[in-house]
Amino acid sequence: MNELDFNMAQHPKHKTVIENNRRKLEIALKDWTPKELESLLSKLQSVLESKRDILDETKEKRQRIEALLAENGITEDDLIEVYFSAKEPKFVRPAKYRYQDPANGEWHSWAGVGRTPIVLQRLLDEGADIDDFLIDKEDS
Repeated sequence: MNELDFNMAQHPKHKTVIENNRRKLEIALKDWTPKELESLLSKLQSVLESKRDILDETKEKRQRIEALLAENGITEDDLIEVYFSAKEPKFVRPAKYRYQDPANGEWHSWAGVGRTPIVLQRLLDEGADIDDFLIDKEDS
């Protein structure tokens, strides 16, 4: 059996061909001997049995979990609530600088990471020192 021919079936495009078009399947397997086809059939049957076993196990596990949840009075909404409340909040870097927009008087803060905000950059270009905007100024 040509290994290239066998690997062809692993590609999603070829999976569709195998599933939907018997004629194309016959063409793809035309050079295979009956012994090679029987070997392939045996392997496919083994894969099918394994898939069915896995599906049965999954179904049984799901039924056991659903029974345990019902026994303990836990609903789907309870699980969803626990799942979303248990997530850790995204890390937010604390602000390092605080500055006032001269155009409108609004106060803004910046963590000091990434591009310098336009308003702060304008203030710096006009001669201000970045240390003037530090939130926690150390007394030296």
